Amino acid sequence: QADEPSESAAASVPSPQPSPASMRSPQPSPDPFAPRKDGESAGLAVCVTGQLARLELRSKLQNLLAAHGPERVGLFMILEKGDAVYVNTKTHQVEGGCDVEPTPDEVQEAVQPYLRAALFPEHKIYPVNMSEWPHYRPDLRAERDKLFHLQSHHAQFEHGQECARMMLEEEERTGKRFEAMVRVRDNGVVSAHFSPLDIVANAGSREVFAKDCNGWGGVSDKVLIVPRDMVESAFMH
Repeated sequence: QADEPSESAAASVPSPQPSPASMRSPQPSPDPFAPRKDGESAGLAVCVTGQLARLELRSKLQNLLAAHGPERVGLFMILEKGDAVYVNTKTHQVEGGCDVEPTPDEVQEAVQPYLRAALFPEHKIYPVNMSEWPHYRPDLRAERDKLFHLQSHHAQFEHGQECARMMLEEEERTGKRFEAMVRVRDNGVVSAHFSPLDIVANAGSREVFAKDCNGWGGVSDKVLIVPRDMVESAFMH
């Protein structure tokens, strides 16, 4: 029978140490809807689309951009150059300088330090085959009016796609990920403090938010709030 090891001998035998990997406790999966800590997230992507000549900036700066701060918001703009065009002529406003086109340089200077990327293209007319849209806007009798509206819609959709692409490029550049995107129109007025991140965080489900007004039928696109994991589906398909 082998002798029992002495106390001193037993003490001199190093006990196996756990590996660093075995010491780590399991980490829970992150909640995709929970607000992220500063440094881990780029915060809110704000997408402004439309026309330079129709652009309203003051309320967006005060009640949307400044409400979050430059560390928690990134601004992306797609604004066409040229005369203001209104699909619905009754919405054409000229008071208060609303029909004066600023220059791209003036706009980019005014929205610092929030601006991440901006494009100022010329207006593009998209070809539309009206035979594929037999039920579109029955209230419009003239085919030229229907065509004009549809071509404008196509331009809006293309601007939304390009804005989403710029957001993805910013994520690739910085290594940070936005939590949500809000798209607002050029002449949309943010009349009070507005926090789309709070709306997304409190939703608890994958939802796209739009204004509850649809006098023209369909879904209003005056404001769209989209959780980050739905941006591609909402804007790029």
